[in-house]
Amino acid sequence: MDDLLHEPGTQDLAAQVNFTVVQSAGEAEGLRTEAMTSQSQFLDGIVATTIREAEVFGPWDATRTRSWRTLSHPGQMGHAFRVLIQSK
Repeated sequence: MDDLLHEPGTQDLAAQVNFTVVQSAGEAEGLRTEAMTSQSQFLDGIVATTIREAEVFGPWDATRTRSWRTLSHPGQMGHAFRVLIQSK
């Protein structure tokens, strides 16, 4: 598919990434590694902000809870997927 975001949620966008190589390349270009963490830990921070700022993001409901559990559960995607954050 040429447009990966044409039908969100209907196709797998996962890819194998060597984060060590990506992290090293970024640092060689002057980037600072802020975090290298699991998807679960990364999403936990987003959820905390979302719940705390319900007036901005809307109420936290059962649908959001189910989605978050799928993305963050260690037995599903939470442990296998990683997040690398770098900044200048």
